[in-house]
Formats: sequence, C-alpha cells, structure tokens
Amino acid sequence: AGVCVGRNAFQRKDTKAFVQALCNVVHNNVDPAKALEQHK
Repeated sequence: AGVCVGRNAFQRKDTKAFVQALCNVVHNNVDPAKALEQHK
C-alpha cells in the first residue's frame, strides 16, 4: 500500500502529527477520522 503526499500534509500546522495519522491508516487499518483525532 502507498499514498501520495503533497500540500495536504506539508501545509498543516503539525506535519508530524498528520503523517503519523496517515501511517496509522495505512499500516494499522485505523479509520481516517479516528487517526486524525488521535494525533491532534
């Protein structure tokens, strides 16, 4: 699996948290909304 990362990641206030949430979605099958909530 893979993702295409662009402005949506790099223009965030907390890029690291967004990328961590994205990793949880890809590698741990976490629901995207829950992943973002966990990394706020």
